[in-house]
Amino acid sequence: MELIKTENLSFKYKNTNNFLFQNVNLSINKGDFVAVLGRSSSGKTTFLKQFKSFLVPEGDRSGNILLNGQKLNSIPDQIQNRKIYYMSQEFNAQYIMKKTIDEITFGMEYMDIKYTDIKIRLAEICNILNIGNVLNKDISSLSGGQKQLIRLASAIILKPDIIIMDEPLSQLDPLTSKTFIDVMDKINKDFSITILLSSNSLKYIYKSIEKIFLIDDNTSKIHDINKYNMPLHAKNNEYLLNSLPIQCQIYIKNSIQSPDGISSDIKKVRKYLSENFKNNIVPKKDQIKSATEKNKILNIQNIWFKYDIHSNDILKNLSMDVYKGEIISLVGNNGCGKSTLLQMICKINLPYVGKIIYNDIPLNKYKNSELFLNNISFLPQYSPVLLTEDKVLDNLNSVKNYSKNVDDALIQKVCKQLKITSLLNSNVNKLSMGEKQLIALAKLILTSPKLLLLDEPTINLDYLQKENLKNVLNDIVQNGTSILIASHDLDFCAEISNRCGLIFQGEIVKLTNTKDFFLNNYFYTTPSRLISQDISDNIITNQEVLNLCCK
Repeated sequence: MELIKTENLSFKYKNTNNFLFQNVNLSINKGDFVAVLGRSSSGKTTFLKQFKSFLVPEGDRSGNILLNGQKLNSIPDQIQNRKIYYMSQEFNAQYIMKKTIDEITFGMEYMDIKYTDIKIRLAEICNILNIGNVLNKDISSLSGGQKQLIRLASAIILKPDIIIMDEPLSQLDPLTSKTFIDVMDKINKDFSITILLSSNSLKYIYKSIEKIFLIDDNTSKIHDINKYNMPLHAKNNEYLLNSLPIQCQIYIKNSIQSPDGISSDIKKVRKYLSENFKNNIVPKKDQIKSATEKNKILNIQNIWFKYDIHSNDILKNLSMDVYKGEIISLVGNNGCGKSTLLQMICKINLPYVGKIIYNDIPLNKYKNSELFLNNISFLPQYSPVLLTEDKVLDNLNSVKNYSKNVDDALIQKVCKQLKITSLLNSNVNKLSMGEKQLIALAKLILTSPKLLLLDEPTINLDYLQKENLKNVLNDIVQNGTSILIASHDLDFCAEISNRCGLIFQGEIVKLTNTKDFFLNNYFYTTPSRLISQDISDNIITNQEVLNLCCK
């Protein structure tokens, strides 16, 4: 049964010449699980907002959207709110209440649902998502991933016809991402709740989706591609191919045909590799050596931290060193303390026990003006907070106010490296989250930091932007800068890092060279490692496994 239909839908922003999408005719049936895929700035968020009337941005729009055969703009907002739940990409912007439990139940109270029914639904959702331990916490104290789970709970509990989600996995660790999708899969299949979500990657959602809407930003078209037709399209579309799980890429690049379509099942692909490529030789790569202790730039000694005297410790007796010219990535589940650690290194918070020493001087001895000028720069998860001006160029020019070494030539150089030169005259508010993230990073790079802290630097980036980011970060390191990354993106960490560490229960339980880290882990490792472990003890990245088995 057709739930949503678009009829010649077109949209472009005010005072712009090009349509983001034009004459789009698509349909979504009740119970479908659909992903919207496209490059950063292709219009994924704008497209999703078309399906809730009061969210449609200011611009030129034509065509119709039908919900159960009725024009969407003729349906009152109150009815739309009951039938359509929208989860924004900006996870900090959608909360109404202070306490987690009040946020989850707010929608039901607004709809006058009985208290007994609210309590039953709340108990079910908390058990499904395992969020009972945060019910009485302030939302502001939760990690980005925990906030996403609270938003999902707020959606499911209302039992809408369709849940629309903009980049819902961006703040989740790998294990939580799988749990999240398993829950979405269950409510989709068991209760016929339609799912429409956007993503820069199909890595975690491929097994659940039935089709994708692929936005072609070159032609303003949106292609409706059935899951079983993806191999044909992916062979001729590099972006789509690299958005698929590595398991699927192997099948497609080797032109394997299957009546059931390509598989993302780890076990099946591992068996295929074992049967066909066991004798292939995988050259051993030299592990990149970390700097010696003489080049230590950061020394963290047995730090403890909690947000208030009555709360539990977030960091417990944590110690680590960072050396000049290396990249360290820290991984761990949502709420383990990765972001908190980075915030402490730049004095947003201070430990109540232990020391942080930067360049042989205790951190608390630095004035902020000394610490952040050509020393430490921090890219937070929500990077737009660094963009204080409306125009992109004005944001970058503002660095000149406190850094004498920044001039127009340097700004142009950094923008060229990050491939954002075309955005210099744009309004920040009109850009995608990925573009905002790159502009914020450019602003930090201009300060020439000796230590660059990056909190989830890839969450809003598409495949091509990630590839370019790796090159940019490697160039920065060559000039002596050290980089400390907190990330859920294991593939990126495996490709970029000298060392990787795992944070668990407030401590770094493992910090070692990247190869050893991913080769010896069972769960916190890459899909490439999992599918190749029967034929090689040396593969951890996508490119390594593709070099092994693809012609």
